[in-house]
Amino acid sequence: MMIRPFAKKLATQVSSSSSSTSLLRRSFSGAIASQQSHLFSAPSTKRQQGVVPCLHQPPLFSFHHNTTSLEYTGRGFSSTSVVEENTEGEADYQVFRRKGLRNVAIIAHVDHGKTTLVDELLMAAQKSHANHNPEAESLDRLMDSGDLEKERGITITSKVTRVNYQQAGSGDPYVLNIVDTPGHADFSGEVDRILSMVDGVCLVVDAVEGPMTQTKYVLSRALSAGLKPIVVLNKCDRPEAVSPLDSGETETKLMNLFEALGADEDQIDFITMYASAREGWVVLEDPFVALELAADGYKGEEEHSMKHLLEAIIDNIPEPSARLYEPEAAGITAGDETKSLEGTDFEKDPFSLAIVSVGRDSYLGRTCTGRIVSGSVALGDEVTLLARGATDSATAPSSLVSGLFCYEGVSRIPMEGRAFAGDCVTVAGVPDDVAVGDTITSKANPVKQAIDTPPLAPPTLSMDFGSNNGPLAGKEPNTIVASSKIRDRLVAETDNNVTLKIEKSEADSEKTTVYARGE
Repeated sequence: MMIRPFAKKLATQVSSSSSSTSLLRRSFSGAIASQQSHLFSAPSTKRQQGVVPCLHQPPLFSFHHNTTSLEYTGRGFSSTSVVEENTEGEADYQVFRRKGLRNVAIIAHVDHGKTTLVDELLMAAQKSHANHNPEAESLDRLMDSGDLEKERGITITSKVTRVNYQQAGSGDPYVLNIVDTPGHADFSGEVDRILSMVDGVCLVVDAVEGPMTQTKYVLSRALSAGLKPIVVLNKCDRPEAVSPLDSGETETKLMNLFEALGADEDQIDFITMYASAREGWVVLEDPFVALELAADGYKGEEEHSMKHLLEAIIDNIPEPSARLYEPEAAGITAGDETKSLEGTDFEKDPFSLAIVSVGRDSYLGRTCTGRIVSGSVALGDEVTLLARGATDSATAPSSLVSGLFCYEGVSRIPMEGRAFAGDCVTVAGVPDDVAVGDTITSKANPVKQAIDTPPLAPPTLSMDFGSNNGPLAGKEPNTIVASSKIRDRLVAETDNNVTLKIEKSEADSEKTTVYARGE
């Protein structure tokens, strides 16, 4: 990694003040703990070294094979690998990495070019195939496809798109699940849920403005979940970017921010890329080349194309981890614990999927989206529901899978064959009782307990809603004026928005009180 003189100096200062840094991290973790102490409490355990890759980030409690101690991370616990005598509560699975797959979230402050960058990555992936369609290069804000999102130019709802990328050198095919997340704290429920599906983040920062409020908020959630970051300084083609890039001012702010948020050594050793998503170019670790490109103009040089950001994701974001309950059935023997597995190696293992969003299809019935934690699933499989925290699926409702989909851009594409552990998919035909945070598992070969899902931050404000009682009430056509209809609509919104809490107002029975996140 190239380190400029100012960065070397900063690294020396950080190293020489390790005690103060540790104190800062402890203070930050203590503040988070005090806010969330009512959500859970940690058992008294001895912290030891050797971190096992977390399966489902960020779990409330994560128990892995030969794992008995837990490390507090602010939102939940990451497991530490230890081998001790008289271990209790050992998990009945092992954790392996999945080959040829990456799950990464794009996070940024509002209007820092995140959505444009995703569009460019989609086009770069299409160009990596010999038979790509040139007409498909006319993509425009695919991830901000909602009417309100287009009107305001922001991302409100988290979306997952599947990118098939052919690596230039080796020719190896990769599947990248790229998540475009909201950049505002008002939508923190979306942020928390989507971060549980990924193994790394691509932090997009305006090269002029530097890290802003919402960048700090979402980054703190990602770092506490143990996710590996890549930093992209965007809008380097702006004339105002010359001074901060030349002096290293923005990079210094980022280093200080990572330290303040308690990033560990691996997270703070991030790579920095300089880009102009609007112009479609990216430069690795050299701001002066970026300044030259901004001054002379980008002429389509291959060495600075967006495919290099895709390559950086493959090289720096870890492969997704998945549970394997029956290693013998997959042909895994002693000594294979550290190797990565193909998707087909998980085919016969018990299937489980942690739900991060739910919906309904008028033709296929109830749907849910999430990351497959173990096993595999295909059309016609019978699945059953494990509610959050449940340990018995014998009496739970079951149904047949009527659809299995992934998203390419904003298009829902049926998946051929089976989907395997590590994949992010939408499953149709699941039981009607499913809710965000629940687990669906195979009816014939179920997992023993529900997948742990991250706790949600409590509401920060409340607002009363009621029917219009003014002189113009009901004058406009198709206007809902009944308070019961308004309440029903608000209750329906809680089906997928787990951060909302709806109650009948104590002061006025005709009104409905909504508790939610906000600023």
